[in-house]
Amino acid sequence: MEYKGKLYGKIGNKYFDTSHTAEDWDKLTSRVKELEQKLQASNTDLLHDVNQRLKRRQLVDRMEQYSEIIEGKCKCGEKVNKVLNSSCTGWKNGDRYHYPNNNTAWCIFRCKNCGDVIHETFTSNNDVG
Repeated sequence: MEYKGKLYGKIGNKYFDTSHTAEDWDKLTSRVKELEQKLQASNTDLLHDVNQRLKRRQLVDRMEQYSEIIEGKCKCGEKVNKVLNSSCTGWKNGDRYHYPNNNTAWCIFRCKNCGDVIHETFTSNNDVG
């Protein structure tokens, strides 16, 4: 900024002292640019870390121990799989539900289509009725 000295603000017809100088403003803007550069660099590191965590999560999926996978659906027709005696669940009975796609490591609680609790609405494809 070419101006050197105190900065003033204006509200309506009245001016007020901002208690800052032009030099303060220059320092502030340069500090903002510096922090933005650091943030951009840290975001790159963060994305790398997230990618590494996702890769580890996919490995966990391969190491899961379970007795059986039952294909089925929610009452609304959404396809869902039920994993019996899973080592990757929080349910006491060891069951885990997931959507049949590439990322089977995720657990679901509610159906993404109708919003109902999945363990209450799940029916196996083998069930007749």
